[in-house]
Amino acid sequence: MGWWTIPVITLVCFTLYGIEGIGEELEDPFGYDKNDIRIDAIIEDCREEVMVLLESWKKGGEEYYL
Repeated sequence: MGWWTIPVITLVCFTLYGIEGIGEELEDPFGYDKNDIRIDAIIEDCREEVMVLLESWKKGGEEYYL
């Protein structure tokens, strides 16, 4: 391929490094980086919803009976 080898290899290397970077992010999605999943916020929302359901159940609210 002659001189076309350099751009082709460069393109392949950047593509493979990009796939490697995506794999590293998918490997550990929870943390404190800007693009990580905020699991603490999700857990807090779930806790608040369960507490609301429990309070309604304690008061005898019939809309939450199973």
